Amino acid sequence: MSKFWCVGLAALLLAGTAQADEFVRTDCRSLVSASDGLSYERPEHPIWYRRFWTGECGGLPLYRCKPGSPNWNDVASQMMARAAPAARNAVRLKACRLGQVIGYEWSRDKPIRRIDTAALKDLLKLLNETQDVSAGLDRVDRRVKELMGRPKP
Repeated sequence: MSKFWCVGLAALLLAGTAQADEFVRTDCRSLVSASDGLSYERPEHPIWYRRFWTGECGGLPLYRCKPGSPNWNDVASQMMARAAPAARNAVRLKACRLGQVIGYEWSRDKPIRRIDTAALKDLLKLLNETQDVSAGLDRVDRRVKELMGRPKP
């Protein structure tokens, strides 16, 4: 019996660890890859990725990181609040998936990333200047595909 208890305890601990430090908004977690399952290029990559989602700079040099807004968890909330009730689920799906693509690329090293902070600001501008939230997300999606299609520097 103790053998089963140990196996069960280990499974619970491992399951708890995978979710304990998850920073992606709860309603996006089933729509994107778990952060701890992504492949990162360097130790700071996942910390910058967390910054993108949460606005938190913990573990990053303060001279390089500005905490707060904008962060994608807040952006997604704003998009869903602006959406018509019937469109909220589709907006959530688009916002969550775009967040993963944009955030993962933005958090990479400067010499290789294809979405930098200036591009990120342009994407937010595109999103906010469009009345229809879903159409704005579609515009952002097209622009992200253009940026991602560029060769890496």
